[in-house]
Amino acid sequence: MKPIAFTIDYSSSKHFQEQAYFAGIPTAHRPLDSARWFWRILKLAWTEEVLLVDNETAPSSHPELFALAHIGLWPKQFRPAIVLTGDMYQQRKGFVGWLAKQLIHLADRSVTLHAIRTTKEMRLFPTLWNINADKLRHCPYYFKIDNGDLEEHESPEEDFIFAGGNTYRNYAPLVEAAKAFPEIKFVFATTLIKDAEELPQHIQAGPISHEEYMHNLRTAKVNIVAIRRRVTRAVGEQTFLKSMWLHKPTVVTDESGARDHIEDRKSGFIVDGSVEQYIEVIQWLFDEGNRKEVKAIGEAAHEAASPYTFDNHVANLLGIIDEAVQLHTTP
Repeated sequence: MKPIAFTIDYSSSKHFQEQAYFAGIPTAHRPLDSARWFWRILKLAWTEEVLLVDNETAPSSHPELFALAHIGLWPKQFRPAIVLTGDMYQQRKGFVGWLAKQLIHLADRSVTLHAIRTTKEMRLFPTLWNINADKLRHCPYYFKIDNGDLEEHESPEEDFIFAGGNTYRNYAPLVEAAKAFPEIKFVFATTLIKDAEELPQHIQAGPISHEEYMHNLRTAKVNIVAIRRRVTRAVGEQTFLKSMWLHKPTVVTDESGARDHIEDRKSGFIVDGSVEQYIEVIQWLFDEGNRKEVKAIGEAAHEAASPYTFDNHVANLLGIIDEAVQLHTTP
C-alpha cells in the first residue's frame, strides 16, 4: 500500500513519518484556498488509496465537505478509503443548520470512518448529522508543549486566576464571579470581553502573545476554560490538557468533552458555567484549609493528562485508518 495522504501536517510524529505523508494543502485561508482545497481533495481521492481529511485546518466554508460529497457520487470501486477527523462541526439553527446537516450526510457517503475526539461527540454525532454510529471511532485529542513553551528557570506560582482563548468561550459569568473576589487578580487572554478598561482593577482582559499565554498558564494558581453552553463539537482540549499537565487545578465548563479527561474534584473541576458555581469553586480553591487537597488535585491532573500525547494521538489515528482500509477492501 502507498503511504497514507494526510491533509494535515503531522510530520513531526515518528509514526506519521513511517506510514504517511502531508498532501500539501494550503492553510493560509486566502480567498482562493477553498477552491484549492476542493480540487486538491478530489485529486488525492482519485490518485491515492487511503486519505485522511482533517476539517480543523480547512477554510470555514468547509470545502472538504463539498469535495467528500462529490466523491460520494463516484462508483465505490473508484473511491479510496477515507477517514474524516478534526473538531467536527457545530450545530447551527435555521436554514444554514439544515443545509449543513444535508451536506454532512452527503459527505458521509464517501467516508469510511469518522475519528471523533470526545465521547460526548460520539453520542451526539449520529443524531445531529444523521450518521451511522457504526462508522464512528473514538480518537482522543492531544496536548503539545514545545521546549520553547517551558522556561529554563521556572517562575514561581502566583496567586492569580488565568482564563484564555476565544473559540466558543463565554466569559460573562466568570467576569461577574471575579467581581466577588477583589483580593484576587484575574487575567483574561481574549478579545471577547468588551470595554475591558471599565473592569475593576483586579481584572485584566485583552489579547496577549503566545509566550505570555504560556507564562500565565504555567504560573497561575488556577486555570479556567470557560466554554459556552450548547457546544456540539470538541473545543478547548489543548488549553485544559496543557494546564493539567502543568500540575494546575483546572476548571472547565461541562460542554467540551472535559469529562473524558477530568474526574470532578479528583483531577480537576467540572462546572456548569454559572456565576454561582464559579464562586463556589474559587472560594474552595483559595481556602488555606484546602491547600493539601488542591495540591493533590494538581498532581492527579498531571497524571490524567500525561497519556494524551501527540504521538499517541497519531498512533490512534493510524490504527483507525488501518481499520478503515480493512473495511473498505472487504466486499
